Amino acid sequence: MQIPPSKRFWKRLAIGVGLVVGALLVVNGALAWRAERRLQHQVEVIRAQGEPASIAELAPQPIPEDKNAAAFLRKITPRIEAFADDQGKFYNTPIGKAYDEAGDRGELPNAEQIAAIRTIMDKYPDVAEGVAAAAACDQYASRLDFSLNQQKFIQALVDQQSDVRQAARFLNWKMELDLADGNVEGAMEHGLQMLRLGRLYDNEPSMISFLIGVAVRGIATESLYDALTAGKVSEATHEALDAELVRHDRPERLRRAIVTERAMGAGWFDAVVDENDNRLFLPRLFGWPLKNYQAECLMMMNEQLKLAERPWHELNKQFESGISPETPSGYGVLADLLMPAIRASFQANARGIALLRSLRIYNALRHFAEKNGREATGLAELNLPVEATIDPYSGQALKLKHTKDGWTVYTVMENGVDDGGDFKELKDFGLAPRKLRLTE
Repeated sequence: MQIPPSKRFWKRLAIGVGLVVGALLVVNGALAWRAERRLQHQVEVIRAQGEPASIAELAPQPIPEDKNAAAFLRKITPRIEAFADDQGKFYNTPIGKAYDEAGDRGELPNAEQIAAIRTIMDKYPDVAEGVAAAAACDQYASRLDFSLNQQKFIQALVDQQSDVRQAARFLNWKMELDLADGNVEGAMEHGLQMLRLGRLYDNEPSMISFLIGVAVRGIATESLYDALTAGKVSEATHEALDAELVRHDRPERLRRAIVTERAMGAGWFDAVVDENDNRLFLPRLFGWPLKNYQAECLMMMNEQLKLAERPWHELNKQFESGISPETPSGYGVLADLLMPAIRASFQANARGIALLRSLRIYNALRHFAEKNGREATGLAELNLPVEATIDPYSGQALKLKHTKDGWTVYTVMENGVDDGGDFKELKDFGLAPRKLRLTE
């Protein structure tokens, strides 16, 4: 006959379990304390360097509304959204689809397509005025609420990013109309406005904003190439474009994007686990592995900041074996998730610099031809600073190629090989006549 466990047994078992649980809680507490100290140490290191370590610390100094490009863009947001809606509807029409397909083939829009675009643009003179006022500003102070936690702040950041993208698309259409009307100077001014907006938008935090600024500049450089190709412009316009391009060729732009992303990331845990919600007590008690991941992510970003100060051609070989999202960063799961976006930012920055420098060279080529009545024989005749002509992918001069269709100015891209200005599959990349710059 089996004798059941006695009360003493159950009592001793309960005490034993209690001691084990207590010991585990003590260990968990020690690990939580260590993770918190590790995270706070990383935050203290950032602040000791005089850099922001929270979203609140990213808040810009207020500036008057009439001097703030962000304020002008905010005022016309409803109208920009209305334009975006009309533009989307246009692309779903037969004329719009034909216009899009013609662009994919490197062809100019026809009269019917231009007329349809003009009908839409004539509805938005206030957008043209608002965008011009924003581009004329020298300052940009974000209108975001910097008191939000990370998740809410990122959502607000994403929600307002359509403004500058749509402003760039609006200006691109303005340039299409200018060139169709033979108004090359007008097209150049609208292209300069687009460049200025891209530069001003660099003041918004995060790598997402940085990539949008790169994209806006990419649209502007191609459109300005087309405008310069369309006819002569004044010496003052050539000089204005050169001066604006000088302001864009700044290596600290990428570094600032990573700095602001790091500041946003420093509040990640508190955003995930709201400290004012008592129901989330257990995640706070046992969430120390997440804090370790967060601390390691900040460490990873510190290393990326060091790399951001080096030219791309020095980093390309270092990154080429680690571009895929599956490649571990060595700094934990959270860092692994973020690393592809950081690497994409490095690549976009190099490609953007190559485009900006290509445009600066092309502007100088057109200026030289208009002054001398002949094409330049190469970079030596353009009198540009050497650093303004360097291909970020090779560390050597950007390539020039003159054909019956015009100049191609290009980078050798990641393979480091001069493929003769062949942009298909991004063997090379840069600025070229419409049909020669197709990438597919």
